Amino acid sequence: MAYAESPKGLSKWQQVVRNAKAFGTFLYDKEKGEVMGRGAESWGKITVFFIIFYLCLAGFFAAMLNVFLATMPDPAKAEGPKFTQYLAGRSALRISPSHKISNFNKDKSGEYNGYVNSINDFLSAYKQQNDTDFAAEYCNFTSTKPMPSGQEKQCKFDLTQLGPCYSNANGFSYGYGDGAPCFFMKMNKVYDWVPEPDDGLSYIKIVCEGAKVYPEQTPGFPVGFFPYRGQGKWLSPIVAVQINGTSNEEAKCSAYAKNVERSSTFLLERGAYNRVRIQIQ
Repeated sequence: MAYAESPKGLSKWQQVVRNAKAFGTFLYDKEKGEVMGRGAESWGKITVFFIIFYLCLAGFFAAMLNVFLATMPDPAKAEGPKFTQYLAGRSALRISPSHKISNFNKDKSGEYNGYVNSINDFLSAYKQQNDTDFAAEYCNFTSTKPMPSGQEKQCKFDLTQLGPCYSNANGFSYGYGDGAPCFFMKMNKVYDWVPEPDDGLSYIKIVCEGAKVYPEQTPGFPVGFFPYRGQGKWLSPIVAVQINGTSNEEAKCSAYAKNVERSSTFLLERGAYNRVRIQIQ
């Protein structure tokens, strides 16, 4: 059986044989003494290059790993995170259900039930506080001293301090059904940070333009709940911000204390800290 001739005058089988011989010569050229197109000197140089390259890569990885481990706490010493000085006093204010709600209509419960459910989830841990794990004798709303170290019980937050923004009644809508929605605010945790309230105060003061802040008598985060030392059941103090949705559509809130800094922006999307803008759309 004759093979079809290629344009070069070689059959397909002959081309396969020729290519196989060429590949074999590439792997080892006996006449030139080359392996895969390189002589002994060339292979020596490239081997040395890659040894140095991978040693440098391994050294860089080891250095970065060492830097990372330097920021980790030592379990044997019960230490907390390191380098928290970059976060102390520059905490973000977190809002529940959100710092921006859309399509709000107090007459249509279906449009705000999602926000109410989100608030219920946010407050669930506070509603479950018990006398076994939580206490209030050393961390109340008027104490000017931080929480003592070594306490087995965590600070108990009294939700009834949040005025009209809280009720344990079934179906409570947190003001959304009345056209005056409530938002709940807390600070991000910063390990072992203790706030220093302004003179005469026992809390980080929260001031909101266009809204009312609760607790009414101590509108802010009580210093007695701080610091956070990695306690598993520690709960951050919270404040409630109530906006009259019929007359205002936004509120701008800021935190004030001696060791609290504030960003120039109120927008969380732009990295705001200790300031936040709440919008109703």
